Amino acid sequence: SRPRKSGPKKSAGVRVERSDRAPLHIKLLGMRAEEAEEALDVFLSNALLHGLNEVEIIHGTGTGVLARVVSEYLKRHPRVRHFYRVPGNMGATVAEL
Repeated sequence: SRPRKSGPKKSAGVRVERSDRAPLHIKLLGMRAEEAEEALDVFLSNALLHGLNEVEIIHGTGTGVLARVVSEYLKRHPRVRHFYRVPGNMGATVAEL
């Protein structure tokens, strides 16, 4: 008998828009910092697995906490080549992989 796998933990408020191959952007709106970082980690791993070279992370403006979490995470991620805030939309960041 094979060991049973438990499914991934589901977080309330995680919405990922999907393409034919992998999600192109993720919405982190309303998440706590730790929850957002975990969702971002899974999202980027999936994007890299599917060969995407650019993704959008929607973090909103609010208090700026999520924007900081996203920025700090992307700075230390070894596969993120470059990232920038979307001109005219400071609530989103584009990451080039």
